[in-house]
Amino acid sequence: MRSRTFYGKIEKGKLVLDHRAMFQEYVSTLKNCEIELVLRKAKKDITHNQWAYLYASVYKEFADHLGWTIDAVDVWMKKKFMKENGITLPDGLILTKTAFDRVWLAKYVDFCIMAAAFEGVVVPPPKLKLETKA
Repeated sequence: MRSRTFYGKIEKGKLVLDHRAMFQEYVSTLKNCEIELVLRKAKKDITHNQWAYLYASVYKEFADHLGWTIDAVDVWMKKKFMKENGITLPDGLILTKTAFDRVWLAKYVDFCIMAAAFEGVVVPPPKLKLETKA
């Protein structure tokens, strides 16, 4: 199973996750196993915010609307993005987003928002602070 990165803050000595519900959903998939939990200060980088918005808003809204997992949305969006941009890889390989720089990541996020809108999904704007229910 792939590792996941979750973001949050330490407030008054307590861990406050940005997206607690997503964290709990992931933890529920791990049954009776040992884990490794690593905490470190978050890097201040615009791409951090872009990734957070992509997964927590764009992918989440799309997944909720269609009843898919976030992983399924990720694969579907990457395949669609590759096709629309004429990106071809050997059979069975899918584009990795970690190769994107800020410009390509912004282009990808915009593409995902447009693809979501085409499917009837409304994605909140990036500056809107969403509260998740525990």
